[in-house]
Amino acid sequence: MRPDRGASKVRVRVPATTANLGPGFDCLGAALEIYNEVELAWAEKDEIVIEGEGAASLPRDTSNLAWRAVAAVRRAVESRHSKAGESTHAGGSGFRLTLLNRIPLARGLGSSAAAIVGGMTAANLLLGGGLGVRELLQLALPMEGHPDNLVPCLTGGMTVAYATGDGEISYQRLGIFSRIDPAWYVLYPELEVSTWEARGALPDSVPLADAVHNLARVALLVTAFGEGRPELLVEATRDRVHQPYRRSLYPWLEDLLAACRSWGAYGAALSGAGPAVVVWAPPGAENNLHFGLERWAQNQRVPWHLLRTTLAMTGATEVPVE
Repeated sequence: MRPDRGASKVRVRVPATTANLGPGFDCLGAALEIYNEVELAWAEKDEIVIEGEGAASLPRDTSNLAWRAVAAVRRAVESRHSKAGESTHAGGSGFRLTLLNRIPLARGLGSSAAAIVGGMTAANLLLGGGLGVRELLQLALPMEGHPDNLVPCLTGGMTVAYATGDGEISYQRLGIFSRIDPAWYVLYPELEVSTWEARGALPDSVPLADAVHNLARVALLVTAFGEGRPELLVEATRDRVHQPYRRSLYPWLEDLLAACRSWGAYGAALSGAGPAVVVWAPPGAENNLHFGLERWAQNQRVPWHLLRTTLAMTGATEVPVE
């Protein structure tokens, strides 16, 4: 039986995300207007339906990441109700979870974060859990491992995530000066690379000079977006902490980033763990940049895809059920 009150079905929209933004390794992230939809409904028995990206490869059992996220929220809500002496009336209920995936898998565009956040947000709404963003983030962290994609997926916008003195993960949304409105391009190949594989290419430590270099570039990047100074992005997106070490996985990366700048881009960076690349383009350079990216992609040995998108100012959001 499902609860006597509340909706019988909910649907949420969750954005893709790009992490690091060049120098902000494991802390900076931004939401992009590429959306998955997650629908969760009460059912007589459990069922998972997957459409779009991953329809032929993602599991349809309890190992599915979105399903695990639903289960985590259900446990949290039932525990809260039990402590309050309330009944959820949901002990024998099943779920029908429907995933409409548009975010490419294993490309560095936050598909895992979207699955987790989508599942958790849908379950929170359907169960009337009342869990806030910070509570959902703490539930999601053990499943994702790092917050740089989770936070913008939950909140939208451009964000910084950080550990507080007591070890808790917190976050802030960054202010975006209204004069900065670049086109956001995403270029990615038909090549899946897991986050763990990409992390395996990283060293345990980096030289002090490289750490200082990145600290300065993070400050420049925040200044560029916060004060409306896009000319700083070319320098602000230069990274020495993670991108150079991933050349073994992406031997084309350095040449592509340099080419983007030569075509007039404000800046370009590996998106998360890659292999996708995110590029910021000033309005006057869009045609030249678009042509350059298309021409570059056509000359590669594997197919590449080019998307034009923009910064998503809202994160996971409930949408009407048709």
